[in-house]
Amino acid sequence: MISHTTEVRLRVLAVAVAPVILLAGFVIRPYLDNPRDPAVNAAAVLAGPTRWIVAHIIIMFGLALIVLSILAIRFWLDGRGEEEWSFVSVILVTVGAVGLVFLVGQDGLGGWAVVDSQGDAEAFFASARTFEGPMFAIAASLLGLGLAALAIAVVRSRALSRLGTVLVIAGVVVAVSVPLLPVGWAVYALSIAAGVASWPLAWRMHQDVDASTATTRA
Repeated sequence: MISHTTEVRLRVLAVAVAPVILLAGFVIRPYLDNPRDPAVNAAAVLAGPTRWIVAHIIIMFGLALIVLSILAIRFWLDGRGEEEWSFVSVILVTVGAVGLVFLVGQDGLGGWAVVDSQGDAEAFFASARTFEGPMFAIAASLLGLGLAALAIAVVRSRALSRLGTVLVIAGVVVAVSVPLLPVGWAVYALSIAAGVASWPLAWRMHQDVDASTATTRA
């Protein structure tokens, strides 16, 4: 059984690395100049089926880590007296992220399976887009609202410096806005923005762990 300190350090690690894992997945995935175009997606899968599925599995893992990192931040903020908005953030981010994981799995695993069975990849993506569009809008909106709730919780807690708070707010604003753009670079901007919002929190949480450990040893 791991100690409480180790558990808290693992939470901090999740907050720090989740955006990095997400970015790694998008970097490995072939660049899509228009992610909503079935022909663009089909060409990317056909060019490298293994690269396609590996990238999507990593992206799914990154989204799962985002949920764990939000939970970690929620526990930390709860210890600082901020409960309401961080709780709302966990609910919204979790539901939104689950929806996005489903969509990423649909594109990644489904597209790979179609190509592996020598099916029509473009027809598959065209069919998938009929329901993926509305679902993506709902999932992205819920995730965005959850991140906004997190930013409110951070501001209310006054846990960060002024610069740290500004970075969190700026990162959240960009992360909420760019997924709505039908351009290939949006996913990279999203991942970097998530890092800008997460890393000040991870650093402050790390400092709290060190301070608590030093106090316990004293």
